[in-house]
Amino acid sequence: MCPSVGQIDVFQDPTGMVDAPSGIIVVDSDVWFTCIANSRIGRVRMESGSVETFADPADLVRLPANIFPGVDGRVWFTCLGSDRLGSVDPTAPDPALTIMTHTHPDLKKPVALKSSPDGCLWFSLRGSDGIGSIDPRPADPISTLRVLHSSLVAGPAALFVDSGGKVWWVNADNGTIGFLDPAAERPVDSIISLGPWPEFGSPRAWAVDPAGWLWVTTQDHPGLLTFDPAAPDPTTTVRWVTNERLETPDGVWCGVDGALWFADTSANAIGRHDPRVPGPSSWQFFGGPPDVDGPFDIKAGDDPTDGSLWFTNKSGNTIGRIQATNTGPG
Repeated sequence: MCPSVGQIDVFQDPTGMVDAPSGIIVVDSDVWFTCIANSRIGRVRMESGSVETFADPADLVRLPANIFPGVDGRVWFTCLGSDRLGSVDPTAPDPALTIMTHTHPDLKKPVALKSSPDGCLWFSLRGSDGIGSIDPRPADPISTLRVLHSSLVAGPAALFVDSGGKVWWVNADNGTIGFLDPAAERPVDSIISLGPWPEFGSPRAWAVDPAGWLWVTTQDHPGLLTFDPAAPDPTTTVRWVTNERLETPDGVWCGVDGALWFADTSANAIGRHDPRVPGPSSWQFFGGPPDVDGPFDIKAGDDPTDGSLWFTNKSGNTIGRIQATNTGPG
């Protein structure tokens, strides 16, 4: 029989080296994550369920935050505490020996990281109010670094690249949403800011639904904010939904079921919101300690037939998997 919706499985490192797992991503049937508290990179081998972590032999990784695969075949991550970008070869017999980091005077406190359709990696630079990018394919990726600065970039945090290659991010300092178009003649001139919406809370993390609408979790006033990024004026399409059970929703992703799934850190819950369903019945909540303990980030796997999503338990020091549909492996 297939797993039921909401079923949760937890994966733990028997050596105890998973400490405050934060970012998470699925790459070639393994689940990669960052351990921000002890500066390690880890993975769950899906086939066996075993958990491994890897330390940088050069000891240059500090506060690894977000993680994403690059078109060069390596898995890239931000080092918030050492002003570096790092990468690891996921196919190596010992991935730790392949960890490389790159730094530059303009690379200040990188936080979030995503790949664009053209293969460039885009990231937010919290330490310099900038949005940066590199091409991971050259022998010296950092030589391709470009950083865009604007008064409309204010404490950039979570970042998202939409299907058209446009870059969106959260401005944590003022509760706004930033945007730029890399295809513009001068991308810095394309930067705009949407919001703020004090009545809707402070934006946190990103997802996109099948219709192309962007969704952002909000805190202070906990909820989900959505808008159409393709609209001539996206602010005219903004909608916000909430539920009395929400506390601090953070990471969010759209499941293969078309619903928004999110990690509510303070509530120790994985939530689900189906915007196609009217009223309170559009909301469901799953988990609780120890299975769901300080959940932070959540992502789908890379198999569209697999109805599960993976999440980090930042307080519980484990990796979780929740079934989003009844179409998963039986």
